[in-house]
Amino acid sequence: ANTSGYSNTGCGINALLSNEEGFYNSAFGADALHQNTSGDFNTATGVNSLYYNQSGNSNTAYGTSALRSNITGSYNTGIGDGALWSSGSGSSNTAIGKDALFNTLGSSNTAIGFEAFFSNVFGNNSTAIGYKAMYYAKNTGGLYENKNVAVGYESLRGSTNPASNTGNKNTAVGFQSLMQNTSGEDNTAMGVDALHNNTSGESNTATGESALSLNEIGSFNTATGKSALKTNIYGSYNTANGYEAMIANFQGHNNTAMGVNALSNNTIGNFNTAIGTKSLLVNTDGLYNTATGYRALGNNETGQENTACGALSLFFNWQGNGNTAIGYHTGYGNASAEFQSCTFLGANSTLNVDRTNVTTIGYGVFSAQCTGDNQLCLGNTAISEIRAQVTGITAYSDARYKSNIEENVAGLDFILKLKPVTYNVKPTELHHIWGTPDSLANKIDHSETEKIKFIGFLAQDVEKAAQESSFDFPGIDVPRNSKEVYSLRYTDFIMPMVKAMQEQQKMIDELKKENEALRAAQDLRLTQNEKQLIELQTIVKDLVQKNENRLQGEK
Repeated sequence: ANTSGYSNTGCGINALLSNEEGFYNSAFGADALHQNTSGDFNTATGVNSLYYNQSGNSNTAYGTSALRSNITGSYNTGIGDGALWSSGSGSSNTAIGKDALFNTLGSSNTAIGFEAFFSNVFGNNSTAIGYKAMYYAKNTGGLYENKNVAVGYESLRGSTNPASNTGNKNTAVGFQSLMQNTSGEDNTAMGVDALHNNTSGESNTATGESALSLNEIGSFNTATGKSALKTNIYGSYNTANGYEAMIANFQGHNNTAMGVNALSNNTIGNFNTAIGTKSLLVNTDGLYNTATGYRALGNNETGQENTACGALSLFFNWQGNGNTAIGYHTGYGNASAEFQSCTFLGANSTLNVDRTNVTTIGYGVFSAQCTGDNQLCLGNTAISEIRAQVTGITAYSDARYKSNIEENVAGLDFILKLKPVTYNVKPTELHHIWGTPDSLANKIDHSETEKIKFIGFLAQDVEKAAQESSFDFPGIDVPRNSKEVYSLRYTDFIMPMVKAMQEQQKMIDELKKENEALRAAQDLRLTQNEKQLIELQTIVKDLVQKNENRLQGEK
């Protein structure tokens, strides 16, 4: 049917059969470019390749039925049996592989691989590389910007119902990455099975084999590392960075895990942060925990509102709440100890018994130094001074919160029995009594402390003075067993001292009254004596005068 066409090459039955005006076309194979009339610069190699092309230009089809249905589309490249088979008017598409971009009216798409981007009809600007990559792409509605990128075997394959695959702006790189995605958008998956089961989850980033692989509807998650957040299904706002980080999470949200096996057993716990290998390793449903360091909060399971910063910090805590530990091996504990609302600050400071509202500050504050709940342990046994700008501790003393008030503090009787002494200390003896392992006690240097001359009391002497005074003195802690030591609170001596001063003042006042009475009596006696003296002086004067008169008369 050629009329004005030129420079065309047709080889095969019915090749370029209908060409009239087209030029620079090459058709090799039966029915290649069969319907072309005015299309130019087309190359068709294979039976039925570019069969229905009429006016499309600069298309390249290589393979049986490649670009078979293209009519007006231009600048398309289809290589492979059935590549771009159903293209009608789409342009600038590239399809390499059997049935790649099989059904498309969209433009500027790239599909490389067997049946890659197979179901596309209206999507533009997509890239699918790999066996059945983006296979079930959306095939309904009008033309739209399909901003998905799929690279890898069955990556972004989608639901078997193409109309359900409305998700956009997704990037999947890796074997079956984002394979089940339907309506999820703004997801990035890189690695084998990364975000494999995601359906409607949005704004997730998964990097690494099986990262977020079971996620379905969870959104705003970030997983970096092999199996990171692997079993997350519903959880959102999680960040996992590391091999098997948060691997078991399935509906926990707002968690952050960075490090090998960090938060790896979390299932429903929320608002946790784990940074470091195996940090928060066994946490399942604990909330608001922060762990930084190797195996920090490593055995926490259900505990909440804990903060651990340092390798092995709060390691054995498993259901304690509201704890804070900062430093290597701090708050390490043991399998049976449970901490509640405790604060540990300093390397190797830990307790081995249940404690509530305890604070330890300093290196190597060991379990025996804390004898009960609601205590603050300041420094280890090498501390010789506590230095500060202020000279005292301010204590709450409002009468409105005090009850059972009694004026029964012992005074002079207790104070006079005390024996102030000077002394040196041997801190290692404390550790022997406490049973501190030598491996820990030997890490503390006591050489400087042992040189210092201290002043104070011996607790046993204080206990004896209190007993002899029948005074229940609260400033002494008496050991309850052979592993505890005597301790004193020196501020509690102020009240007996005040009482003693008051008693002394009372004595002084009574003595003053007695003295004043004696002085008054003395003054009275002096007055009476003076009167008698005056009377005697008058009598003497009269007698002298009479005597003088008698002597004068005699003369």
